[in-house]
Amino acid sequence: MVALDPNTNRRQSAGSTTGTTRPQQASSLQASPAIAGVTVDLASLMRFEHRQQKTRGITNKVSKQNRRGDFRSLFKGKGMAFSEVRHYQPGDDVRTIDWHVTARRGGDPHTKLFEEERERPVYIVVDQRNHLFFGTQRCFKSVLACEIGALLAWQALAVGDRTSHLIFTDQQTFQHRPQAGKRGVLACLRALVEANQALHEGYKQKSSPGATQARVTGSTPAASTSALVNTLESISLLAKPGSYVVLISDFLGLSTPTHQEAVQHALRKLSEHTHSYGILIYDLLEASLPQAHRLDFTDGSKSCSLDSRSQATCTQYHAQFQNQLTRTQRLFKQSGLPLLLRGTHQETDLSLLSALHDPKWRQVDISESEQHLAQAILNKKPRATSSHDKKPWGRR
Repeated sequence: MVALDPNTNRRQSAGSTTGTTRPQQASSLQASPAIAGVTVDLASLMRFEHRQQKTRGITNKVSKQNRRGDFRSLFKGKGMAFSEVRHYQPGDDVRTIDWHVTARRGGDPHTKLFEEERERPVYIVVDQRNHLFFGTQRCFKSVLACEIGALLAWQALAVGDRTSHLIFTDQQTFQHRPQAGKRGVLACLRALVEANQALHEGYKQKSSPGATQARVTGSTPAASTSALVNTLESISLLAKPGSYVVLISDFLGLSTPTHQEAVQHALRKLSEHTHSYGILIYDLLEASLPQAHRLDFTDGSKSCSLDSRSQATCTQYHAQFQNQLTRTQRLFKQSGLPLLLRGTHQETDLSLLSALHDPKWRQVDISESEQHLAQAILNKKPRATSSHDKKPWGRR
């Protein structure tokens, strides 16, 4: 696994002899059990192996890679199955021109297309920045991102794809080359566990007595936005044509005017050369405030309060979230990438894979029913999250 500097977009030298760089506290994190809804461990992500479904993949598009596998690829030559005839395009091999069809259609050149099965690398990009260590429903946003990443990694293994991951925090991005088989999936899961539990360790350090400002260096909104933008630029360079790229984040800061041009360039490059889409994760409390409540927020070092008894405050709060969501959706739409919304109140199960198979790829807005659900849930007294709050694992 290689660490990339989010500020320079260059590789850093590895600290071990194997060329692998891991997040801080790696040795202690591997042995830390998961806190239900707050952190993940390897055992909890391994259970998603039984939640994937045996399909030919999430997309029906062809692969352009040169490794044999289970997906169609447009490679021309002898010994491959004939697929179809289409109009000749600049760059096509002239040896594949079908002269009979060309003559029948008035001399308009037509070329033959052949196909063979190819293997496709899958890049799973997971956001683990500090502000994702938040949630009021089934789990934290950081946990939901890890669960979705694990589910898609197992899905890639089920259809024979090579798996690669790009996990970024406020300070670093950790990348692993595409690897076939279960080793690639396990490398992804271990990196998810380490990055996720590092969030919890960092929160405990900031909230401990005597914590100093030096401990939270790099957690500013500007640094967080730069990490997201630099990661998008990195994956647009790393992903080869025909690759499959999944962006899992809340995309906070993506629509910042100062980074607009760089973000659009990276997303358009992904759209042109890869099969990519984004999964935007959110929490219901981000969408709307419960009325008649005073809410206190803290990140371990700073705190603030919101008085939701004021209708004007609630309206302004929701409008701010809606405007940010609309700008992000518009940015993805202009770049030609689909965007799927997923909330922390939703289970990570086959319904997610079913949504990914939806050919319509609607950019779904948060519905009125979900806002009413937020109102109903948050009007109740808060209670601690426990393992009993979660539905049992297993295939549905």
